[in-house]
Parts: sequence; C-alpha cells; structure tokens
Amino acid sequence: ELPDLAEVAPGVRVVAAPTLELDAVYVDTDDLDLVRRGVSLRRRTGEGPTRWTLKLPATVSSGIALSRREFDVASDAEVVPAELADLVTAWVRRRPLVPVTTIRTTRRRHLLTGVDGSPLAELDDDEVSVVDADDHVAVRFREIEVELAQGASPDLLTLVASSLSEAGAGAPDRTTKGVRALGPRAL
Repeated sequence: ELPDLAEVAPGVRVVAAPTLELDAVYVDTDDLDLVRRGVSLRRRTGEGPTRWTLKLPATVSSGIALSRREFDVASDAEVVPAELADLVTAWVRRRPLVPVTTIRTTRRRHLLTGVDGSPLAELDDDEVSVVDADDHVAVRFREIEVELAQGASPDLLTLVASSLSEAGAGAPDRTTKGVRALGPRAL
C-alpha cells in the first residue's frame, strides 16, 4: 500500500491523476549493444502523441536517485527517427536497430504539488507486463518511480523515498524496465 503522501512534507498536496495504459517497444541491436551500455531506446504510446525516447547512461547516482539524460521525439513512425539513430551510432555502428522487447504498463499517477498548485513531483505506481512474441504475458513486476519537477527540492525526494521504504517498498533498484524485461540477456 502506498503511504499517505500528503503527510510526507508540510505544504505538499497529493492529486490523483488519470491512470495511463502505456505500450512500449524497445529497440536495440540483436546483441543488445545499447542496453548493455546503459542506453535505452523505445517507442511508446498511451500518453499523448506517440513518442520515441532515448535515455543515455546514468551520469549522476546517489543512494536514492538516478539521473539520466533523455531525448524525446514525437513520431508515429515505426522506425527510429534519424536524429535518435544518429545519437546511438557510436554504440551500434552499422548494426540494424530491431524490436527486442515489448512491455505494457498500467501507470497509476500521483502528482505532488505545493499549496499554490505548483508541481513538485510525480509518483508513478507501475504494474508492468512483459509481452512475448505471441502477445502473451511472460513476466510481471511492479515499480514505483518518483520524478522531481524542475526546481523542486531534493529533500522532497528523500522524504518520499523514506516514506515508501517505511511502507514496505524495497531498496532502490537501478535496473530499468527494459533490462528487467530482457532478463539475463541484457546483463
């Protein structure tokens, strides 16, 4: 059970946001050259326009936080947009980028705002299903993620993480959804 996040810090309000049904297709080389280097490239639907997202390896890491640089491109195309394909050339060389896994996520969102309504963070409670080639669920897992809004105090992240831990959440796990979906091959 999620704790009462409104009690996490004074002056923080919690607003339930609509639940999202997200589908993501991760692409990589057949040998997983990207994911093995901490890079993910996916095409996701279910949250506004279809988007391609490239996440580069983590550059800043602490006990409870992971910072990754992201690039997003809105595109309905089934092929990787050229501007993102160009950014991964050093890792993939001339090897083709192909779909390597598909995941479906039911995302229950909780927005943390200041009393004035200004955004402070979003807590996402994700139920993730890894879908095999026959469209059957192969694996399921749950992930809780907190993302601070631009300019929000890192102290809020510490308070929320502590509250989640006290409620029974496990230790932070830096394993991304894509890596978890791919399993041992990705390691």
